[in-house]
Amino acid sequence: KFPFSNVAKKLQKADTPYEKTKQNEDPNAPFFPFATEEEWQLANWLGSSGLPNTQIDKFLNLPWVNAPGHVPSFKTSSDLINHIEALPGLPPWNARWITLPEAPKDSQLLLYRDPVECLKWLD
Repeated sequence: KFPFSNVAKKLQKADTPYEKTKQNEDPNAPFFPFATEEEWQLANWLGSSGLPNTQIDKFLNLPWVNAPGHVPSFKTSSDLINHIEALPGLPPWNARWITLPEAPKDSQLLLYRDPVECLKWLD
């Protein structure tokens, strides 16, 4: 038996990061969920730079980044990922319970996106 049987608990339905951010969206904000074009450019660069999350976090903690006029709406690499995942149009996440042969008594929740939908989105 798994020694930590109380680790996973059923949670209530909650809004996704996109839904939470969408509630406060300015209809005239073309770079939503980012506040400005400059913030979108920063997020685009950080997200595609290949930097590890620890380095992104260090960058986001620099005094210059936190000076008035520069402070992005994302404070950590995790926040940045949530912003990126909140972008409209991404294929939805699917969930399916699976049982692995190595652990036939313990079901695992598999979260995945439809690869065909992902390819369509990239096109």
